[in-house]
Amino acid sequence: MDNKKILAKQGDRYGRLVIIKEVEPRICKTYKDRRVLCQCDCGNTNVVSFHQLRNGRISSCGCYRNELMSRIGKERLKYDKEKTSSKLYSIWHGMKCRCNTTSSGAYGRYGAKGIAICAEWNDDFTSFYDWALSHGYSPLLTIDRIDGSKGYSPENCRWATIKQQMNNVKYNVVLKKGNESHTIAEWSEILGIKAHNLYQRKYKGWDDERILNTPVKTKK
Repeated sequence: MDNKKILAKQGDRYGRLVIIKEVEPRICKTYKDRRVLCQCDCGNTNVVSFHQLRNGRISSCGCYRNELMSRIGKERLKYDKEKTSSKLYSIWHGMKCRCNTTSSGAYGRYGAKGIAICAEWNDDFTSFYDWALSHGYSPLLTIDRIDGSKGYSPENCRWATIKQQMNNVKYNVVLKKGNESHTIAEWSEILGIKAHNLYQRKYKGWDDERILNTPVKTKK
């Protein structure tokens, strides 16, 4: 939904922040950044971007990060060389880009649709790193949201194979052959035909039986 059409209602809570009122926007080169005055649970008040508040990028006045620094120490929050050069860091960075960075090519399918990263992961790579290692991470797996309508959080994420991810997407296609029904990803594995070929046949308007029974032509 367009951010301009969404009301910044007094009393609405986002993380530790509660909206008091909407104030004058900040005028940028190509758009107006709506701003709201908020009361934090710690007692502080501050003006923040309404867009960043809604997508989860801002969830407190800064007290949450200060508490983290106090609880686990400043050194704990520093990204050591081994972690930041790992594939996990790339996965974490990719999540932040598609959820928080408007210039990202994937932002329209994620951040613009309200898919956000929980504050625990958004503010601290170490927290995401520890969760990944304790929940079955492998370089052969990718991060998958269990409920595609919700954001990235420990409760809604798992490590899955590409096939599992394909079976979980909302636009997946199910084909039927006799009394047997499977997704295209599953049929690809059963028949040994690339999923890309099956999708192309479906796009051309072939019926399910023809899609699944027609062998792939091999080049001479």
